[in-house]
Amino acid sequence: MAVMLDYIMSAMIFGVLALTVARMQVNINSTLYDNTFNLRVQGNAVALALQIEKDFVKMGFRVSPSSGNQITLADTTRITFNSDWLKNNSISSVAYQAGDSTETTGTPNVHDFPLYRNGLKQDWGLTNFRIAYYDSTESKLSTPLSAANRLRIKAIQVWFTIQSPEPVISNIDTTWPAVTWQKMMYPRNLNSSL
Repeated sequence: MAVMLDYIMSAMIFGVLALTVARMQVNINSTLYDNTFNLRVQGNAVALALQIEKDFVKMGFRVSPSSGNQITLADTTRITFNSDWLKNNSISSVAYQAGDSTETTGTPNVHDFPLYRNGLKQDWGLTNFRIAYYDSTESKLSTPLSAANRLRIKAIQVWFTIQSPEPVISNIDTTWPAVTWQKMMYPRNLNSSL
């Protein structure tokens, strides 16, 4: 009888140890996925922020303010502006426009949407993209802006949120690693004299 109890106790101890090791493996995998997705999201946020800053700093370069063509469209989720990008007296435009969540396929995240830059689709994992416009007194201008109000723009605030395309599933919760970026930009060429 004592031998039988030893076998039962050994089986129970082995079961507890096996469950402990399995739970530890699940926690390690969850942490690994969380770190991997966080790194991807942060990399996407840095790349998108650099792209926006590089484009917006050149906004209105060598474009006459009186022409009204420095910024040709200004809304909360889209903007179109002109600049002499190549410094060759040839004016060209850049357009940013947020898509909607039905345009992104292949990711379990139902909230992400693409960003279009000059019509080219960019999948960053965006779940929020907003633009606000301010005049010389840093008063917010209501959107969409008319041609006359676009001439008043002196500063532009852009903010976005990027989430991972895949969730991190743990025993406690399901999370989507995310990064939010926000910046107020003062394009030096905007509404300045040539």
